Amino acid sequence: MLIRKNASNLDQADDWLQPMLTRVAIFLQDLTAGGAERMMLNLAGGIIDQGVQVDVVLVRAEGALFPAIPTDVRLIHLDTRRTMRSIPALAKYLRRERPLALLSALTHFMWPLFLLTACRDARHGSS
Repeated sequence: MLIRKNASNLDQADDWLQPMLTRVAIFLQDLTAGGAERMMLNLAGGIIDQGVQVDVVLVRAEGALFPAIPTDVRLIHLDTRRTMRSIPALAKYLRRERPLALLSALTHFMWPLFLLTACRDARHGSS
């Protein structure tokens, strides 16, 4: 979210940002009826309300929260059983779709994201 002192710049800044704010991805293992999953689906609805497209990327397409998915969310199923085995499919999705951000609320999901970032940085010589 941008905070601006001068409201007259609001339209110009929004026009400038719009091409970058096209898609955000939310990475979850599944849609079991947990608090983190429910919170991320609520966040997805709020992001969509701001005009940004949202992909919910699931390791497994299962769980009781499927009816809670906001209508404009695009559901991506990586078709793996374990989070660590989803890394190649997640990397392929990220290369293809190039979301502005990849969000996850559960700490054990951060390892695959960390590994993807480390591999990318090593390949491109970033630090």
